[in-house]
Amino acid sequence: MPRLYVYPPRFVNGTLYASNDETEYIQGKIIQIISIVRGELVSDAFVGVPFQLFSSTTDINSDAARLESILEDYIEECDFDVSAEYIENGIFQMNVNWSFQGTENSEVFLIGVDTTNI
Repeated sequence: MPRLYVYPPRFVNGTLYASNDETEYIQGKIIQIISIVRGELVSDAFVGVPFQLFSSTTDINSDAARLESILEDYIEECDFDVSAEYIENGIFQMNVNWSFQGTENSEVFLIGVDTTNI
């Protein structure tokens, strides 16, 4: 298996870190996609989320479904199930369950949003 560069990029012993672990690589791709607004990267203007995550406290499931679709488009080798819930004070919990080559994985993200205008 080739060595894969993971996100976020980091240097280890003066060398750009790369991994043989596909799970670590895919975790990095998930983080990269949800942390970048589409059009923000010069190198690939189509990577990222084209909308503010959780711009409404009442339409959480719609944002989760849209994000699931985006992840499936960019990380075709995986199956995703994304759900989210509003915790309190502008904090949302997003659960990303994903499978890769028969292995089930789960990531939990806490996302803070300014809710003064929603």
